[in-house]
Amino acid sequence: MTLARLHLEVHVVKEERMKKTVNVSLSTNLIKTRSSLSLLETPIEIDNFQDQVSAELPEDIQILHRQVYLAGRFLQNIIPYEVRDEVMAAVGDIYPPSCFRQPDQAHQTPGAVAKTKATHAALRKIMKAAARSTSHGRHEGAWNMCVHWPILDLVFEEEEHVQEITTRAEAIASATIEGHSIPEWHDDADSAHELACTVSVSSSSAGTTNTTGIADKTEKSVRIHSRGDSEKVDFVLVMDLPSTLPLKQSIRTLITAVNRLRTNPPPPQVNQTTYAPILESPIAVSIQTKTAASAEDALLQLGIWHAAWHKRLHYLRGHLAEMSP
Repeated sequence: MTLARLHLEVHVVKEERMKKTVNVSLSTNLIKTRSSLSLLETPIEIDNFQDQVSAELPEDIQILHRQVYLAGRFLQNIIPYEVRDEVMAAVGDIYPPSCFRQPDQAHQTPGAVAKTKATHAALRKIMKAAARSTSHGRHEGAWNMCVHWPILDLVFEEEEHVQEITTRAEAIASATIEGHSIPEWHDDADSAHELACTVSVSSSSAGTTNTTGIADKTEKSVRIHSRGDSEKVDFVLVMDLPSTLPLKQSIRTLITAVNRLRTNPPPPQVNQTTYAPILESPIAVSIQTKTAASAEDALLQLGIWHAAWHKRLHYLRGHLAEMSP
């Protein structure tokens, strides 16, 4: 496949005010589909969730998977007993007894009943917001603000007694993929590899940005990152590690060391993005919300985002081996 390419020149002013030239190619074939994910340098395959997937999971999370599966598929033990009266008053007796958890007086902590009722009230409020969003025909951004983020915030709100390792939800719709982590399409029919998303080329000294389709990443005086309207996700779940934990210290040492190998480096980051709130917090789950009509776009965006994540981890792992005694 031969691609028509338009060669541009982006002039960048360095600190000594000398001009350098960066050769940039703009691809005319950047539109990809879900099937194209197999052409990424780290091929991405999307599998349907199978009923018997628990057999493929690590043993230590199979119990959790079973609990989640039963709750989601059969609504078993999904409603706390403490709000049984409130639920039945609101919707009647449409739920069978198996939907309600049994009271656990032996392990009940002080204030648990009040907290459960507060959570139920918050969920009712979110459900009303979802109903209004449907009736008003709200778009993705409004749904994220009114419905999806309140749910994540409710689930992952910080406890008074913080554990050593915590999980945090973060809204990152404005986060971009850092240039060295942007994956490429590997098409055997074309020796020139395209970046998987459109990029912006920024001069650190002049503060200028030029939007391009594909860029020469060897120029040291510029930074490259995916465009703000390019492939990204809405939310992530990250792990927050205390500074005293050896794993956190190892992550900090590694990302600081690899940054010293680059000219004009971005802030040290463990993930594929330099978004400040998650620089040192590894991403565990990425979430992209879409309407049913645009679900294919969401899978494509998630695929490219995860390919970038793999590329970043492979990069760090390679340097970790070099740093090992």
